[in-house]
Amino acid sequence: MNRIVTILLLSLFCSASADAAYDGHWYKVEIIIFAHNNSAALREEYWPPEPGLPDMSGVVSLTTGITDSEQLPSRITGFEQLPMQMLKGALSRLQGSNRYRIIHATAWKLPGLSQTAAPPLRIQAGHRHPLPTTVTSLTQGTHAQPIIRQQAIDSILYEIDGRIKISLSKYLNVDTDLLFHNNILLPNPDGVPVQSLRTFRLTEFRRMKSNTVHYLDHPIFGVVIGIDRL
Repeated sequence: MNRIVTILLLSLFCSASADAAYDGHWYKVEIIIFAHNNSAALREEYWPPEPGLPDMSGVVSLTTGITDSEQLPSRITGFEQLPMQMLKGALSRLQGSNRYRIIHATAWKLPGLSQTAAPPLRIQAGHRHPLPTTVTSLTQGTHAQPIIRQQAIDSILYEIDGRIKISLSKYLNVDTDLLFHNNILLPNPDGVPVQSLRTFRLTEFRRMKSNTVHYLDHPIFGVVIGIDRL
């Protein structure tokens, strides 16, 4: 009997802790993920053949919701998808330029949670690549050499895969770690360009105020994010 009471008390404590971490405010998050069509950065910069993998522990799917997560208030059961508003003009300009290719654009409703309570959100978008056993490295002044690829995050290789964590303190904290898998032309040992799957990584922590738009820069791909309080 004492063991059952202890379990019930612990369950109530965990639920109360999650509710206490929620301040009652809601935010609208809008993101656009796009690729640069200009390949000059591939030739002008050195890209590590293995950029590493994001820490995916505790991630929650943005599309399936959070019905079983103890990190969130019990009354929150998912992320409501919302229409694009703040970034509507930016999306239109990016779509109208031949310099960029839109990979993913979405908006959702997010509760304001503390850094310890907010879960990282899994972002998977774009084309699905067949899972390779090797990728090709690119170094300045040398031929491309095949190397063994790190273990994939899972069995499906999305064009964009990673996480974004948005939490609330004095400011809105945005912690982004995304992989971009892209087929690019690289010379083989004979100097003939061939399609090779490469992985690029964007990691950035940004403090934002509500009703602001930020650009997370990368020479190969980029993220525009806007957050506003509802």
